[in-house]
Amino acid sequence: MKEQVITIGQDGSMLGLDHKRKGVKMQEFGQAETQRVTLIEWDAVKQEWFIKWYGRKADKAWAVHEFASVGLDYRSLEGRTHGGTQAVVYFKEYEDAVEAEVVVIQSKQLDGETV
Repeated sequence: MKEQVITIGQDGSMLGLDHKRKGVKMQEFGQAETQRVTLIEWDAVKQEWFIKWYGRKADKAWAVHEFASVGLDYRSLEGRTHGGTQAVVYFKEYEDAVEAEVVVIQSKQLDGETV
């Protein structure tokens, strides 16, 4: 990931992803609150990784529409499906799933959506 998106609210609050040893550490600006919004899990049957929402989005696995909703083609992020437009997007490599996760979440953040 080449950039980190940070949104600053009118009240001075900041919102952004934790970039694990890279990027801005939010706690340097005051008390930080952390919430998990996604999980990357292994599908033992398909032998591939997939991303799923955690918490408010009802633990739903990411399908093609999650990528399309921010104008992205999942194939450009090394993703593949085993079905149609409602199919879950899978990744051979864990790192590719992480990259896709960051790109989609930050794109949604730039579009003003709270994830």
